[in-house]
Amino acid sequence: VKQVKEFYAPYKIPSMVFHRYFTEKTGEFHPNYMPQDIYVAYVDPYFNDIRGSKYLDNKCYFESLFRGIPHPFTMLKRVNGIWVDHENRPVSKERIAQILAGEPRGVFVKEAETSAGGHGVTYFPDPAEKLEEILQVAKTYPTDIIVQRELVQHPDLAAMNPSSVNTYRLYSILGKDGSVKIYS
Repeated sequence: VKQVKEFYAPYKIPSMVFHRYFTEKTGEFHPNYMPQDIYVAYVDPYFNDIRGSKYLDNKCYFESLFRGIPHPFTMLKRVNGIWVDHENRPVSKERIAQILAGEPRGVFVKEAETSAGGHGVTYFPDPAEKLEEILQVAKTYPTDIIVQRELVQHPDLAAMNPSSVNTYRLYSILGKDGSVKIYS
C-alpha cells in the first residue's frame, strides 16, 4: 500500500482493488500497475480529445469510419429519427418489415451511443414475427439505434461463455514515432 501511495502521490491514491487483482492474477506485485480509476481520470483524457470522441461513440457510423474492419451486419439504423437500411437508404415501415422477414437469424436492437455490456440491448430470436414489438422497443430509445444480425462466434471463444459474445479489450497508446504500447 505504501509503495502504491508513493508511486501515485502526484495524482490521486488509486483503489487498491486493482493492485490486489493484478498481483493475484500475475503472481507479481508492481506499484506501477495502471488501475482503471487512474487510467480513466488521467491517461485517457490526456491522450484523447473527449469532445471529438463523441463522434466515435455512435455505432451507426462504425462501418463508415472503420472500413475494412469486420463488423456485425447492420441491417437497419435509425439516425436522427430516420430509418435507413444497411446501404444508408431511407426505408419505410413496409421495407423494414421486408428486411426483418428475410432475416435468417435473431437480431439485436440497441442504442447506438450508450449500449455496452448488454445494457441498452434487446434480443429478438425471430425478427420476422416481431416487427411491431421491435418498433415498440425502438421507440423507447431516445437516441440513434441499430438493428444488427446475431453473431456466431468462434467455438473457442464460445467455450468461455456460450450465452454471450466474448471479447478481448486492449488499452494501447500510439506514440508519435509510430510505436504502440499496450497498457492493459
